Amino acid sequence: MSEIFGFSGQDGRHWFNSVIYDDNIIEKIKDPEGGGQVELPTAIPSPFARLDLVRIAFEHINRTGKLQMSEASGEVIASAEDERLVSYTLDFLELFFNYSAISNDLKIVSWNLVNDVNTLIANPETNDFGDALQLFIQQDARVYNFDLTANLYIIKYKYTVIGTTSPLTLFCPGENGLKELEIRIGGQLLFSEPRPLYLRSEKFQRFVHFYFKKYTILKDRMAWLSVYVSKSKACLKSLNNDTAGRIFQMINQIEDNPVIAEMEYTRIASLKIFDSVNKNLPLLMLNPEIEQKANNAQQRAQTDAIKTMARSSDLRIFSAKQDETNPTLILKNDLYAAHKYLDSPWSNDLKVPNAYQLPVNDRPLPGSCVIYPHLVVGDLLEPVLIRVVYPISKRFFNGNYHAEAGVSNKGYLIPLKLKFFDYFTIEQLKSGEPKTPKIEILQTIGAVSVKLHIPLENGEYLPIERTYYDVENKTTTTQLEEANRGVIQEHEIGFTLFPFLRTRIPELSALYRVQLVDRNTQNNYAGSDYRLEFYTDTPRGYCLVDNREKIRSDKKVHDVGTKYYIVNDEFDFVSVKSNTASGLIIPDWEPFHQGNTSYDFAIDFGTTNTHVEYRTSKNPVPKPFDIGADEIQIATLFDPDATSEDFSGSGAIAIRESINEEFVPFTIGRPHSEFSFPHRTVLAITPNLASNETAALADYNIPFIYEKNDFRFNSDFETDLKWSKHNIENFNKIKAYFEELLFLIRNKILINKGRLNETKIIWFYPTSMQPSRVATLNQLWERTVEIYFPGGVEVFSMPESLAPFYYYKFSNIIPGGNHTPAVSIDIGGGTSDVVIFKNNVPLFLTSFKFAANTLFGDAFLSLRKDDLGMLGKHLPHFKKELGANSRYKKVLTALEQVCMRGKSADINAFLFSLESNPKIADTNLFSYDLMLNNDDELKIVFLYFYSAIIYHVAAWMKVCGVEMPTYVFMSGTGSKVLNILSPEMLYIEQLASKIFSAVYRSPIRDKVKIITDSKIPKEATSKGGLLSMGQTSDFELDDVKRALNYNENGPSVGKLRYDQVNDIIKTAVVKEVERFNDIFIHLNDDGFFFDKFSVSTRSFNYFKMHADDSLADYLADGIQFNMNLDADEDKDKILEESLFFLPFIGVIYNMTNYLSSLK
Repeated sequence: MSEIFGFSGQDGRHWFNSVIYDDNIIEKIKDPEGGGQVELPTAIPSPFARLDLVRIAFEHINRTGKLQMSEASGEVIASAEDERLVSYTLDFLELFFNYSAISNDLKIVSWNLVNDVNTLIANPETNDFGDALQLFIQQDARVYNFDLTANLYIIKYKYTVIGTTSPLTLFCPGENGLKELEIRIGGQLLFSEPRPLYLRSEKFQRFVHFYFKKYTILKDRMAWLSVYVSKSKACLKSLNNDTAGRIFQMINQIEDNPVIAEMEYTRIASLKIFDSVNKNLPLLMLNPEIEQKANNAQQRAQTDAIKTMARSSDLRIFSAKQDETNPTLILKNDLYAAHKYLDSPWSNDLKVPNAYQLPVNDRPLPGSCVIYPHLVVGDLLEPVLIRVVYPISKRFFNGNYHAEAGVSNKGYLIPLKLKFFDYFTIEQLKSGEPKTPKIEILQTIGAVSVKLHIPLENGEYLPIERTYYDVENKTTTTQLEEANRGVIQEHEIGFTLFPFLRTRIPELSALYRVQLVDRNTQNNYAGSDYRLEFYTDTPRGYCLVDNREKIRSDKKVHDVGTKYYIVNDEFDFVSVKSNTASGLIIPDWEPFHQGNTSYDFAIDFGTTNTHVEYRTSKNPVPKPFDIGADEIQIATLFDPDATSEDFSGSGAIAIRESINEEFVPFTIGRPHSEFSFPHRTVLAITPNLASNETAALADYNIPFIYEKNDFRFNSDFETDLKWSKHNIENFNKIKAYFEELLFLIRNKILINKGRLNETKIIWFYPTSMQPSRVATLNQLWERTVEIYFPGGVEVFSMPESLAPFYYYKFSNIIPGGNHTPAVSIDIGGGTSDVVIFKNNVPLFLTSFKFAANTLFGDAFLSLRKDDLGMLGKHLPHFKKELGANSRYKKVLTALEQVCMRGKSADINAFLFSLESNPKIADTNLFSYDLMLNNDDELKIVFLYFYSAIIYHVAAWMKVCGVEMPTYVFMSGTGSKVLNILSPEMLYIEQLASKIFSAVYRSPIRDKVKIITDSKIPKEATSKGGLLSMGQTSDFELDDVKRALNYNENGPSVGKLRYDQVNDIIKTAVVKEVERFNDIFIHLNDDGFFFDKFSVSTRSFNYFKMHADDSLADYLADGIQFNMNLDADEDKDKILEESLFFLPFIGVIYNMTNYLSSLK
């Protein structure tokens, strides 16, 4: 059977009638490449076929929804070649749109359709080609628009022909490897990947739409290209985002008034597409670098006249910030007053856009083509009003908010755009004075009205208004602004500023931390991300203030996100930005003036607790650091007095809780606060924190609720700060701890109008600390002080052992220290410090790491077991009693969290703190002191600890040649062990007297008097440091420092190095401990321990049997532990403490474990 070769679809046998291939038949021809072919077809039916190919490419691409290559049901609608030709044509248009940027590389060659064709015909060698070309031009004049075209222009780029102009599609791209030329405009590579018009730059799109609107002949003569431009606008609208919406709005403005839009453009060269008589169509190109000048003198005169009238309009804004040459106007629809506009009163027939995309200085005045600066409502008011779930604090400007109807327990951020501050200042906005802007926020049922009164030059006001509705919809912000309609979005965010202080004194460098809390977890904004921007007013606008953002807690993990901002410049207002909205926070700063009061501070950075005392030039009596209700350092955006417990029913309590957990409390100091000094030496740390670029109150904070409440957020805790190993990570932690203390101190001084540069600071160190570690701490203190204080601040250091004596002496608590020696023993958490005074002068001092943590820590172990020791015995009691009362739920959770971290010292410190926790009603039920005092089995351990210290002090004094003391002053956190020993101080004094007598081997003339202040044992160091500040500046530590050690010749205070600790010395130390154990046991020969301290018989008998067990092993463990602690030290460095106590640590730990297990 014969085959019919053709595409018409007709059938028949032999000869039959057929038809000419028309457009319909051609469209039915299937592309064997499926539209993916991008090579040129080989058949060239006409010298102008290339122009047709580009035209047909537009025709095909116009049939698609997104103006891109497309197929449906296996049929190709638009091929890849169609998409490429269309994109290349647009690339040419964009090339000339940016003509000035690339003109040096372009060359345009004119080819006249009459003259140049006649030249071909006149030449015998090209006569035939000329005749054929003339035939095509004349025959297809209407089809190719040759009837309107005199010239075609051949376009060269760097001597390579890249295309030509086209009377059908403006341009016709060539095929000479355009991509390889790598022509770039604004970083974008032309002639590469296809891009539709609606995905190109905003300015270019505006030009193309203007061009086709202004020259209406294109709709007829370039129909395919005109349709493409129209469809591009529709695609733009379908993108449904703010950028596309903004461009769409501008295109509408261009289409409404193309004459005004033309003012943006200027002519480039003399290139024309259509240039027949009276039908010129210039190829206008945008030149953004120069202002369009009027085409003739008459137009310039008209423009100048209108601008002159605008400069005297009643609608001029009264602003000291703006350009006086062309004062900005404020315009709005529906003006009710008869304001003079230009040369006549304003007419409401004039329509003012509610929002522009054009810059203020590039806008045409309504009713005129003249460009003149003016503002509209969209420049000043945000389309979205942010509502927060609490009333705004009085420390922040609330926009003169008033609730006429609805609930009044919520607040709003100020919905002003930054453009407002190009004309006005924050102080003007808040002042309410004449000729300053005023804002009102009025809440009604279901809506909030915001009215902004703009002052005019004539003394009147023009109100700008927008109403925000409590309805969520999918309207874009661009659409909202076009309609001058706003929406309300409720966001669960918190903002806390630290400190609430602005000095305006450059010498007092500005230092701020700002907390941003995101509690949006269950609402429409759970996916939102928030950021803060800080601004300051300037004489000609506003300025962005540099800051660093630090993320602390992740909302995806902890149902709350926290960010912290480090700001080191003063600022006037803060912009809160999210994915969907923006609003302003405006601190209502209090006036600042500096007074004449000077401050002194003493900081006792302890192993277990840290204490801070201060005094002033007006009140020289030392007192613990505090933040009173009248000197609160933080400012929360929520009103702490008016905000409900559940934040208006939202449950966003994390906004409040995150302040205490990760930031700074409102108040510190009893009785007005649950937080006070002394405070646990602890640092809260962002988990997985890198060691570089860290900052206090951003990556770290002192958690004042530690031991008082549970923690909900994302923090690790570090308690072993003072004796942590030397490395950059621990260095940063200590620095952060010091920084927050100094930050609090600095703010207290400034808030109370003190003289910051006259501040004096003293800090303390144990004499058992290696000198290199002391030097490191000293350097750290001095560097940190330099950050927070100006020059002139004096920083002192003092051995911990000296200060308590001066407190007791200057407080007239003791008469000693004159004719007979007095001994000061300061028992801390990690070290004990001892000083002998005579005639109020320190004779000798020593220090050793035998302190409270020996009793309550984990000895030389890194891990502990809950069922061991006194915790295994007494911890269940506290858990049970806390769990029995629902009021203590958070305290119990806090205890469980401390237990999870696995440090006995931390858990014991927590148990001791319960008695002073303000949440605890029955203090006796939760008194760890009282419980241990009544524990007959463990009492022997506390007696042993206390007696070992007294024995060592007595032996040390004897070797130093000092007579027995009359007074022993006990201070420090560890001195609370006296409360556990006995409520009767007489018995404790008798024990000390017996030990001194045994060591000196002579009866004591007068009983040793123990002096302590049981209410403030920790405070004695800081108070004494303040009272003696400057009086020990010439004190040479090495002259009086003595550590008692042992050798084959007995005890001595000679210097000893690590590398000298041999077996002979170790044996001598063990024998000395055995000697003490023997003395200690014989102290009970008359039942002294049983009668006076209620020691159980079986615990004492166990002690007698096992006190000397494994002493050599315990000594070796202690030496290795200390060497690891000071691993960076050379082994030939001097031992700063006695080896005597090292075996005791193992003895006490193991004995405590056994005795606690007795039933």
